[in-house]
Amino acid sequence: MTPTFSIKIVGPAGTGVKSFGELLLKSLFAENYQVFGYTEYPSLVRGGHNTYQITIRQDNLNLSSSSLDLLIPLTETALETETNNLTKQSLVIGNENISSENLKFKLIKPKLIAITSRLGNPLLLNTVYFGFLSYQFQIPQILAEKNLIESLNHKAGNLQELNLRAFRLGFQLSQKFKLHFPLPKTNKNRHRLSLTGNEAVGLGAISAGLDLYSAYPMTPSSSLLHFLVKQQNNFPHQTYQSEDEISTINVALGASFAGALSMTGTSGGGFALMQESVSLAGMLELPLVIFLAMRPGPATGMSTWTSQGDLLFAVNAGHGEFPKVVLAPGDGEEAFEMTRQAFALSQEYQLPVIILSDKYLAESRFSFQANTHYSPVKISRTKVKKSSSLFYPRYQAVKGNSMPLTFPGQAGGEYNANSSEHDVYGFASTSVSDRLLQTSRRLQKIALLKQKLPLPQLPSPKTDTALISWGSTKDIAAAIAAEIPEVTPLNFNYLWPLPQKTGEFLQNFKKIIVLENNLTHQFARLLQGEGCRVDLYLGADTGRPLNPLDYLTQIKKYVR
Repeated sequence: MTPTFSIKIVGPAGTGVKSFGELLLKSLFAENYQVFGYTEYPSLVRGGHNTYQITIRQDNLNLSSSSLDLLIPLTETALETETNNLTKQSLVIGNENISSENLKFKLIKPKLIAITSRLGNPLLLNTVYFGFLSYQFQIPQILAEKNLIESLNHKAGNLQELNLRAFRLGFQLSQKFKLHFPLPKTNKNRHRLSLTGNEAVGLGAISAGLDLYSAYPMTPSSSLLHFLVKQQNNFPHQTYQSEDEISTINVALGASFAGALSMTGTSGGGFALMQESVSLAGMLELPLVIFLAMRPGPATGMSTWTSQGDLLFAVNAGHGEFPKVVLAPGDGEEAFEMTRQAFALSQEYQLPVIILSDKYLAESRFSFQANTHYSPVKISRTKVKKSSSLFYPRYQAVKGNSMPLTFPGQAGGEYNANSSEHDVYGFASTSVSDRLLQTSRRLQKIALLKQKLPLPQLPSPKTDTALISWGSTKDIAAAIAAEIPEVTPLNFNYLWPLPQKTGEFLQNFKKIIVLENNLTHQFARLLQGEGCRVDLYLGADTGRPLNPLDYLTQIKKYVR
């Protein structure tokens, strides 16, 4: 197995579990460690069991380690909940109020509560811990304090000073302990980024030239809205939060009609409300990017957990037959790059493009190499030639894709934007000839897309067995393949329409396994619908990301 070191911070909501985890990860990242951060939390403002897990790896895989090297419990209850995830090699750094008779792990209890009592604020415990760990991980004090101050910019001045005192007292106390943490070394690499999946999507949209992001908050898509609101001070886009998801998609469509690069975002229940307007985008043939961050359903389901259960929902979104694109990034870097692709495809083919994410991808924190050579997505604004007709034949059949978009106020570009079936100028029509022309013209885009969308990259050397994943299961499948050399991992990003030569591509393998985070094998069904063979279906839907170790034995037996 690739060397890893796993740290887990646990405690009830309201004790600063996530802020502590993010702060520690940021400081380790600044010291050039390859880090991955994953958070779990119930839908509670206070209480419950919240966790933030940091995995330091020697490779570039983005996934949490299944075993814990270091546990930081902020309460005794938090320790009890995590006992089954500890081994004899695990170290627990508790505090003087934590007791345990469990001999399965090592426990030390520095007097951290005494510091918070001295400062008169029990909520400073996470900051004291951060100071303690900063010394043990050899994070320079000046760097750790800088990161701490930056994280407290929204706090009043007195709280900033109090947190700095708590940090320094924790850092000083830690010098009395001689602990050894074998953190996996990585090569120093400049120009790296540390982003959550949602932050990467947001930066990808900004890089593409985003004009408007319209959304109503819904976990796990909400942090994309929050991120883009903050970035309005640095970039020229606008954000808009309306009263519900029906309004948000229609605002985005209106902006697209006016010539803006627009995007809307939501999760399962909100996307259900958007369905009529997804069809409207299909009929009007307006470019629109939709960010769909999946979570377990049905209904409200498990609102703060993860699942890949909405794939077929996205593919079949809206009523009637019309073209759309569904794509799914697999990590933070792909979230950035594929958001740009979503804008480019929506503009070129004049249709809705759905970016499928999930809580695991959306809220986990990735580290990857930055690429600074990006340019905004181009919008084709055609000069309309003088015509004998009063209106522009926006929906006329042409060789290739579609007539160029025109926008309000553009001389000679007037057409009727109609939600009903229509003629070439957009005026409502129920004639057979118009219906045949428009449906065939719209659906022709699927054939064009299938020719353009790329297949997964084929790793070398190829084996006889393909382990297929999509979206956030990318590195989970890669971790399995790293342990089973007879398996070739293939991660699909373009899920609908499937690339034209998908069947021919997969015929190179004697056995095909599909791994996905749902129980009804949704991507496997898409492959089979395109005439592809699937030999073994694997997956689960527990609200948690798939664990590679759960599938190693089964796959080994199958391929050997």
